[in-house]
Amino acid sequence: QSLGLKEDFQLLGDEPLSRTPRGSSGFPDEGSVFDYFPGAGNKWELWSKKIGSFEIPKDAEAHSLIIPTSDTVRNAFLLQMLVRAEFHVLFAGPTGTGKTVVVQQQLLKGFDKEKYSAFAFAFSAQSSANQTQDVIDGKLDKRKKGCYGPPFGKRCLIFVDDLNMPAKEKYGAQPPIELLRQWMDTSGWYERKTCEFRQLVDLNFIAAMTPSAGRPQITGRYQRHYNYFYLLAFQGESLQRIFQTIMQWFLGKFPGQVSGLSGTVVRATVDVYNTISENMLPTPAKSHYTFNLRDLAKVNQGICLCSKESLPTADDFIKCWAHECQRVFQDRLASEEDHAWFVHLLQEKMQEHFKKQWKAIIKQEPIIFVDFADSKALYYQQVTNLEQLDDVLKNRLMDYNSMAKRGMELVLFTSAAQHICRMVRVLKTPMGNALLVGVGGSGRKSLATLATFVAEYDHFSIEITKNYQVTDWHDDIKRLLMSVGGG
Repeated sequence: QSLGLKEDFQLLGDEPLSRTPRGSSGFPDEGSVFDYFPGAGNKWELWSKKIGSFEIPKDAEAHSLIIPTSDTVRNAFLLQMLVRAEFHVLFAGPTGTGKTVVVQQQLLKGFDKEKYSAFAFAFSAQSSANQTQDVIDGKLDKRKKGCYGPPFGKRCLIFVDDLNMPAKEKYGAQPPIELLRQWMDTSGWYERKTCEFRQLVDLNFIAAMTPSAGRPQITGRYQRHYNYFYLLAFQGESLQRIFQTIMQWFLGKFPGQVSGLSGTVVRATVDVYNTISENMLPTPAKSHYTFNLRDLAKVNQGICLCSKESLPTADDFIKCWAHECQRVFQDRLASEEDHAWFVHLLQEKMQEHFKKQWKAIIKQEPIIFVDFADSKALYYQQVTNLEQLDDVLKNRLMDYNSMAKRGMELVLFTSAAQHICRMVRVLKTPMGNALLVGVGGSGRKSLATLATFVAEYDHFSIEITKNYQVTDWHDDIKRLLMSVGGG
């Protein structure tokens, strides 16, 4: 039996009296240290308490919604505290974790306009040191000879997105980053024409980047100037809150049996996303098997294409959910074996979350949702008559050939019709972009042209040749901007 600390360890002094921590309680047992902040009365409080009330405007669009979570509130708070103390901040993390969104929101609303001015730009693989210097110099005023900065009494916040994107030069350096490092080390840089040293004052840098295997690593000599935060992908409560808030808002005008499935749909989609992310890993032959949180958002965006007429019953909603999962996840898979695996996964998740059998819900395969198959009902709905869809596409092809300088002779079999419907869906989705991958002669260009016509969009094509140069690219972009009203 122990005699006590003094006797056991032969201490010279007496044992200290037991002390109780100040306040009513110590650190909470649940969660981690990142989930709490010291609130009023010296008590630990959850970051979620800082979210407050959040209402979505009636005229809002699903793709533009930004749902606050405990993670985004914590990151915004730390950003404000550090910037006010005149420290530089660097956010890093995987795609879709809200790095850019958090910073842009704070630059727009979080800082006093009387004390701070702000501007933002993004790096690319083609960014150069001269471009970076011209962008920053163009935003600053001359204070005295050789000294430049924002207007008196203000600090200039400079947000650099995709910080690690610039390509490395011959000796392994990234010139734009070396230029920014020169300012952080010496508080200025040299004017290129006169070689005079320019002192730049009252600047604060905020940066964001996605460290990954395909991008260069920024030098430690530059990174040391920043307070570095790595943002983890949204998980658990935050993930559920984001997408369930959007689903509940969108389904509010739908029948009760449909709107009641909002939470179930979000849980099922997150489960599908987690499973495919863990099992379908990228390989040299399937390097595009990379999934991120934006894929979850795309499933939601696809569902938000529906109207009240599109989903009269809960079964129709489940069909639409299965279709959107196939479009976002399955269309990326490159083999029949992977397709069969994903269909089996969908069947399991449908049974697990909706308590429905696949064959009882899906009476016809493939599942196709479009908004142009029925001229009397132009809303997003399932195609139940493939022959009718084939006739509609043939009529659209005839209309295109009668208007185009160069007609297309296409045989629209079922697989080709599916590809056209997939492309139309992407084009009708806000900020939708598609990358078509396939062997030569598989009809990528022809089907994309017809899909553009079906979606009632204008078609603009860039022809890449062996002698295609950067100047040709600039000329094509000028023509595009002129055609859309940029001139």
